[in-house]
Amino acid sequence: MPLTFLTNQERKLYEQIPMIDEVEMRQHFYLTQSNKIFISTFNGALNRISVAVQLCLLRYLGYVPNNWNVEVDESIIEFVAQQVYDKSQYNSLHGYGK
Repeated sequence: MPLTFLTNQERKLYEQIPMIDEVEMRQHFYLTQSNKIFISTFNGALNRISVAVQLCLLRYLGYVPNNWNVEVDESIIEFVAQQVYDKSQYNSLHGYGK
């Protein structure tokens, strides 16, 4: 078995979130009722939106990249936030986890 599974370039590509068009966003980033119930168990608006985005990234990519909160596009955050709250209050997840 090789010591490294991916080359440095492959690892960088793996950590990036690809550009997502409107159709893919609606397909993979739409929250179901059971998703909303799960998300409601978390405290704070930033935590709820962050968990929702992670859940959707897991559905879309099959994994959550290490630097997902910096790489995720603002349109994704808005789309998910509008499903959790009536108005989107967050356009950045940089403060998540601090």
